This record gives sequence, C-alpha cells and structure tokens, in this order.
Amino acid sequence: MGDLVADFLATHRSSSMWLVDIIDVLLTKPHGTAHVSDIARDLWHSERRDIRSIEETITRAINNYCSDAADFDKAPDHDLFQRVRPATYRLRSFPNKPDIYELATVKFDEPAMQGMWDFFAKQIMQKKFREKWSAASNRKKLGVFVKWMGNPKQQEWYEERKKSFAENDAISLEDLLEKK
Repeated sequence: MGDLVADFLATHRSSSMWLVDIIDVLLTKPHGTAHVSDIARDLWHSERRDIRSIEETITRAINNYCSDAADFDKAPDHDLFQRVRPATYRLRSFPNKPDIYELATVKFDEPAMQGMWDFFAKQIMQKKFREKWSAASNRKKLGVFVKWMGNPKQQEWYEERKKSFAENDAISLEDLLEKK
C-alpha cells in the first residue's frame, strides 16, 4: 500500500501541490536546477495545471520558499530553493525530495473539499481534541482526515457539497438579482 496522504492529495489537489509539482520537476533536472519557463513547460505538458499565468504562479510558489526572494520571511527549514540566475532555481535538497507537509498550509483547490477540511479540522478535531490536534503534525492531521473521508457518510456528504457548488457556479448575478 502506498502513501495514503500522497494518493489523496494527488486526487484532491491542494495549493501545496504546486510546491510538490515544482519539486518533482526539479528532481528530474540536472543538479536540480531549471529556468521557470522549463518548469512551466513540464507542468503544462503533464496536464497537472491549466492556467494562463503558470510562470507567474510558479515563480510566486518558489519565492515563498526561497531565501533569495526579497520578501522571504520564514524559518530556515522553509528555504527550499536557491536562485542561481534570474528566473532559474535550484532545489537545495537535490537529489533528495524534501518533506513539505509541515511547511505548507492545508488548502484544497476545490471548494467542496476545502469545506470538508474546514469542518473536520475546526468543528470536530479542534473542538474535541484541542491540545492533541494543535500539537499534531500536518502529515498526521492529513492522515486522520483521509481516514475520515474514507467513511461512506463523509463521501456522500462531499459529493452533495460538490454538486451544490457546481449548481451555484451555474447561477448568474442576473438570476440572483431577479429572484425575490
């Protein structure tokens, strides 16, 4: 059996997956170094991301974890990248993959899954197990969440939330303003 958290995050993307995707690309490059445009091309072709501003998003994600960035204000364990030239970065841990679970905030791309996480983390775990939950690592928190989401009741609730979000996305502002 593989890593359940990694498998879950591969299916239910989170903002931290940008970081994982960038690291995965750099691990395939000589010396763990690549220009942002090369990283963008690899991610674009992998179909893992489909946005217009991919290079800007990659640069921002890298700069959040690069002490060479002017606005870097994190602890040393968050310093994952080195700027070797303009828009060219090296993975400091190359050839090893850093464990980023503790560095990134858990935030899912999909609103329905983010809502499930928020409810689980804040309404259940934080209220019932305040000290233990606060002391737990992100990996442990995500592991417990993955198990919780494995329950058919949670899956059914999640599917209902996804459907509701999809239905709300189809509503226009004009529809809302005209309804009384």
